Amino acid sequence: MSASGRGLLLRNVRLALDDSGGNLFDVRICDGKVVKVSEASSSGLDEQSIETLDADGSLLLPSLCHAHIHLDKCYLLDRCTLVEGDFKEALQVTAAAKSEFSQNEDDLYARGRRLILSSVAAGVTSMRAHVEVDTTVQTSCLKVGQRLKADMKNLCDVHLSGESRHHPRARAQLTPAAQCSPKTPSSPTPPEPGIASIGSAPYVEPTRAHAEANIRLILDLAHAHALHADFHLDYTLDAAAPPLVWFLLAELAARMRAGAWDPARRVA
Repeated sequence: MSASGRGLLLRNVRLALDDSGGNLFDVRICDGKVVKVSEASSSGLDEQSIETLDADGSLLLPSLCHAHIHLDKCYLLDRCTLVEGDFKEALQVTAAAKSEFSQNEDDLYARGRRLILSSVAAGVTSMRAHVEVDTTVQTSCLKVGQRLKADMKNLCDVHLSGESRHHPRARAQLTPAAQCSPKTPSSPTPPEPGIASIGSAPYVEPTRAHAEANIRLILDLAHAHALHADFHLDYTLDAAAPPLVWFLLAELAARMRAGAWDPARRVA
């Protein structure tokens, strides 16, 4: 946390504990990890061996996590002309913006880097970052995401999630993306850094059958390559549409009974 491995002592901080009683605490940090928390003390310390910061009663909180954020589609609003302001229009203008992604990977990188740095400045140190893999962008977003994951590793833990649709050509792109996982059984030396999860947006499929096939595909790939799975489900205002989440849960339960899903792999 400080130079020469001296460590850091945060004095007189408040902790977000129900039973703290309003007391102040001292927090000792060494090699970037909290090693001791004790009630604040006025006793002297060897100031030559440790860096000290007096928080003067400030609240000390854990770092934050972006549980779901899109690394490739950030900072696009100034390129999108919005008239209706509805979800359908958002899909259309985003699709138009995506058509430029594969032609300008430097822009992809600059926007993703801006997102990560602004997140870190706000206290975020880890994120589940989605990158699209489809017939429009192919693997350009994934490649840029891998660069950002590597370049930003000392600032933020970026968990990449490859995302696609059921379309056969999209599947052809997504399958090698899944093979970028560091845990791919069939590849002893996969490219690094890889993706941690694989996902999709079944709700954009043209029919219910396509949406269910989408979910099966993602679960197949996730299980085959030891990945977590991440879905965008049920973005609809149609009250008559049966929620896809029930199909996903039933499919997952059946796979677990058949030994075709590792319970250690999470589904979001």
